[in-house]
Amino acid sequence: RMPVWLTAICTLCLAGRYLIFQGRMSYPGKKLKMVIVCSMMLMVAMQYARNVFSTDATVALLLAGITLKLLEMHQKRDMLVVLYLSYFTVVAEFIYSQTILVALYMGLVVVLITSALMALNQNADNQTPLRTAKMSALILLQSAPLMLVFFLFFPRISPLWAVPVQTSSGTTGLSETMAPGDIGNLT
Repeated sequence: RMPVWLTAICTLCLAGRYLIFQGRMSYPGKKLKMVIVCSMMLMVAMQYARNVFSTDATVALLLAGITLKLLEMHQKRDMLVVLYLSYFTVVAEFIYSQTILVALYMGLVVVLITSALMALNQNADNQTPLRTAKMSALILLQSAPLMLVFFLFFPRISPLWAVPVQTSSGTTGLSETMAPGDIGNLT
């Protein structure tokens, strides 16, 4: 759903964070960070020129912000921000797709994020990846009955806002511009 260039930049930021962690690369300076952030905002604005305030543009900015935050993580507080924002990306995926496979995949992602959050708050001597993953899965499993109670008994309130998802299905006719596959999608 996101542009290829955003995926490439996210991959570069992850690689940069790995190199910083290993000590092969230093943290970027303030001027470089300012240039990177401004260029990312400009690229998102250019990508979504007519729909800058759309859901796609907002999710793109969220992903860009999270991956750029990886390059400046110095303290525990910065890591907590990245982990909490990761929960928002899980929620953002459900805006686009709510299938069972996506829900299962996002459940695994939530277990992984929760494991990272627990590992961040554990002592080094108690920390093993498998044990932490099991504990986070157990905690999430224990919270399932409470979630079910909230789902069944919490009053259903109509949404206070609507989230517009960019889709052209359900429209008839041809637009001013044509792209390969437009006639097939219209059919």
